[in-house]
Amino acid sequence: MLQRLKQSITDELEQVVNGQKQTNGPVEIIERNSQLLRTQTPDVSEMEFMKDESAAPAGSATSQPASEDATPDDSHSMIAGMTEAEIEGKLRKFSKYEEKYPQLLKAYRIEKKKGELVKLFEKVLSENTPCQTISEPQQMLEFLDGLNTKASLLKQELERVSDSHSRLRKRSAETEADLKAQLEEAKKEIENLVVNDSEDTDLAARLEKATADLKAAQQLLTERESELSDAKQELEKLQDTPQTDGLSEDSEKLLEELKLQVEKSKSQVKELEEELEKTKAEHLTQIAKAEELSKAKSQEQSEQLEAQTKEIQQKANYLETQAKEIEQKTKDLEATAKELEELKAESLKYESKLEELENFKAQSEESKSKANSAELELAKVKEELSALTVKSSDIEKKFSDESAMLKDLETKHKSTLEELESTAKLLEEANSKAAAAAAPTITSTGGKKKKKGGAVGSSNDKLQSELAEKTEALASTKAELKEFKERESKYQEQLKELEGQLSQLSSSAELEQAVEARETLQKALDELKKEKESLVEELSLANAAKEKAQNELLSVQQEVQSANEKIETLEKELDQAQAASKSAHEKVSSLEKEAENIAQQLEAANEKIGALEEKAKLNETELKEAADAALAAKTQLEAIEKKTANGSAAHQEAQKRVEELEAEKALYVKKHAELEATIRQHKLQLTKHKDDLVATQAKLQEFEVQKRTLQDLQKKVQAQADLDRQFKVLEGEKTRLERQIATSERTRSSLEKERADLLSQIRGMQSKVNDAEAMAKAATAAQDGLRRQVDELGMRVSESAAKIDVLRDELADAQRLAHERLLETTSMRQMLAERADGHDSALKEARNSVKTLGDERDQLEQEVAALGQRLVRETEQLRARVNDASAQLEAAEKERARYQEEARELRGKVDSLQNQLNADQGSSKAAQEEVSSLRSQLEASESNAREISRAHALLKKVSEDTQLRLERLQKVQRSLNDDLDALRQENTQLRGRSSSIAQESGPTKSSEQEEYIKNVILGFLEHKDQRKQLLPVLSILLKFSGDDEQRFWSAFT
Repeated sequence: MLQRLKQSITDELEQVVNGQKQTNGPVEIIERNSQLLRTQTPDVSEMEFMKDESAAPAGSATSQPASEDATPDDSHSMIAGMTEAEIEGKLRKFSKYEEKYPQLLKAYRIEKKKGELVKLFEKVLSENTPCQTISEPQQMLEFLDGLNTKASLLKQELERVSDSHSRLRKRSAETEADLKAQLEEAKKEIENLVVNDSEDTDLAARLEKATADLKAAQQLLTERESELSDAKQELEKLQDTPQTDGLSEDSEKLLEELKLQVEKSKSQVKELEEELEKTKAEHLTQIAKAEELSKAKSQEQSEQLEAQTKEIQQKANYLETQAKEIEQKTKDLEATAKELEELKAESLKYESKLEELENFKAQSEESKSKANSAELELAKVKEELSALTVKSSDIEKKFSDESAMLKDLETKHKSTLEELESTAKLLEEANSKAAAAAAPTITSTGGKKKKKGGAVGSSNDKLQSELAEKTEALASTKAELKEFKERESKYQEQLKELEGQLSQLSSSAELEQAVEARETLQKALDELKKEKESLVEELSLANAAKEKAQNELLSVQQEVQSANEKIETLEKELDQAQAASKSAHEKVSSLEKEAENIAQQLEAANEKIGALEEKAKLNETELKEAADAALAAKTQLEAIEKKTANGSAAHQEAQKRVEELEAEKALYVKKHAELEATIRQHKLQLTKHKDDLVATQAKLQEFEVQKRTLQDLQKKVQAQADLDRQFKVLEGEKTRLERQIATSERTRSSLEKERADLLSQIRGMQSKVNDAEAMAKAATAAQDGLRRQVDELGMRVSESAAKIDVLRDELADAQRLAHERLLETTSMRQMLAERADGHDSALKEARNSVKTLGDERDQLEQEVAALGQRLVRETEQLRARVNDASAQLEAAEKERARYQEEARELRGKVDSLQNQLNADQGSSKAAQEEVSSLRSQLEASESNAREISRAHALLKKVSEDTQLRLERLQKVQRSLNDDLDALRQENTQLRGRSSSIAQESGPTKSSEQEEYIKNVILGFLEHKDQRKQLLPVLSILLKFSGDDEQRFWSAFT
């Protein structure tokens, strides 16, 4: 449904755009001729002359202007007045009319062009709006109602989205508190990791010491094994040598001592081997434990460090996003501040409107009091009307009696005129006869001439006497006629007074109209009260929105302050980290210097150790030489023992040799003891040096561990700096990494909850979309109805315009006919002045023509009055509809703003959902579909908002056009009122003329009245639309009472 609505609105907008793109279209023509529409044609009062001008100049007292309403004393005085002065005045008047003819023609052309522009405007309306003509306001109102319903739907949706936005703000505040707690926990974990690092460095030092001890033990083991192997070889050699019987005790003692030494050395070797195995097992177990502990701790530390770095990055990214959100919120706050200012301005407007409403209420109360007083006056006037009707009936009876008498006098006057004509004919015949008698030549005698002259003179005397008698009779009849005319003039004055009273009574009818206007004002006041209540409600809503915006502003300011504090704390932490990195660099440099010093000391110690090792090697060579000498002595001893068996000489020599050998042995023993002492000293020095070396090696290893840790710290600092640089360079990637980290850290349960929330929101939005579709259907139906109503109204306005044109044409024809009739009456008066014979026939014709013209005028006046009332009603309806349309436009503007806010919030929501759902693409296909549906709905709402803004512009244009149409209709009404006034004035003139003529045409009045009644009844029967207007005329003519009038009307209805 929304798509169809969207398509319809886009089609209408495309039509509007195509209409505007036309270079020489009707819009451009209307805009070019806008000045022509504002031009005003001259008024009727400026173009019409009510009085004739005098023929003589101002100084002459002989010629006086004769008004058309004035009645002459008698027919001869009227004829005399019409001969020169009046005729010349009327001719001047007609010459002035001829001068004004070009202005009238120009005014007619202007009005004709205005009519063409109105047709072009209707064409523009039919192309760009649902209205076909200017007489279709109902359709436009329905169209505006549909737009108002759409705007209300958008307003509700925006309120819902604002509520969800406030909920999201609360969630963001909660997440911010959680992040603060997590930051504190991360700081504590970092401190624990620092402590664990120190423990790990101690454990590494221990491990290095244990490995050094193990190496030393292994070296000792190899040395002892070599000594053991040497001792074993010596033992085997000693065991392999054959024992002689004649060995000396000394040699046996030596052998026993050597055996004892060998056994001791074996036992020592065994003990050393056992100690070596124990130390090996202990060191191996310690090494395994240390390696496992170091691996576990290193893994834990690396995982913790990675988690901490991720958390720190996440928090930094989150803080950046929060900073961006704060900037956006500040912008939104500025927008809300502007909206608050606008709301304040609107509230001031509403207050001014309320003041206007209160003023209007006071005016309505005053109008109520005036209407009550007018009702009282109306009752009084009705009483006076009843009295006047009685008086008028009496006067009419008297007038009928006087008219009968006047008819008798006219018959007498006619008979005297006939007699005068006959006498005039006789005079003419006598004159002709006298001329014929005087014409022949004077040849006869004088007596004959005298006889003929006497006969002619006697006949002339008789005729003159008869003429004198008849002239006297005619003078007496004229005197009687004059008296009756004076009485008739009195009655005419009384009739004029009655007509004035009747006009006052018509003003009482205007009082009735005022009562009706009071009722309409009461209705308008009720409507204004409703508008006031709605304005008060809107003002309360605006105040609530203002307070809500202020609260949001305060909350956002607090969030901005908290974010600024967070940024300051982070900057302090960053400064601290930089200071720590600087101190770590300094420590590393100091440790490197210490390591260099230790390395130099180690080199010196190694040199000393090398010298001692060389000495030990020399001592070992000396020991080996002594051992070799002992072995050689043993061999010599064995050889001697062998030789003793050969001879005593050899025995003596051997004893000598043995003594020498014993001396050598003593020397050897002394040397051996010295050597053993020196060896012990060297061993002690070696052990000391080895301990120093182990200590230095441990220190070196500690320094190396510290160096490694410092290098790691330096690397971390460098990595942090690199990360900072990358952070500055790769801002776009950070947001994506943040979303990925956030989505990876979120659990499946939270995702499912969010999906459930999203599904519920989507269901709610779907229900709202369904409601919107239903509302759109209703709006389209209302729009169709409105279009139909506007079509009907356009037809009515076109019909009324056609009727107005017809009436104007008829009015022009009537004016032309009146002008012709006036010309005819003037010509007839001239003919009466020239010929007294054709006076009665001319008077009858003039009376008939004036009466028919009066009837036509009355009919036209009634029709124009009905059309004027209809136009007033239609203009009031159009004005009310325009007011409704303006109210609907304001509601549509508010709804459009609400739709725009909702669209922005939906866009942010959809973006956040899209960011959440992009992280888990494999498991969130349904969510992506939901996001796509939300995005399509968002796009639809945005397009609807754009279309509503366009429709709003169109509605503004339509409201302006309808206002122009109203102004034009008001101008038409004014012109019709002016025409009515002119008709009334002409009617009064014609009535005056008819009254003046009626004095001369008494006998035919009853027949003419019958014809008038007949024409009114026929018009009542033929024209059903005009029956209400003709009913009061019939009631006056037929002298109906109130019951008779009701019965007559009920019989026809």
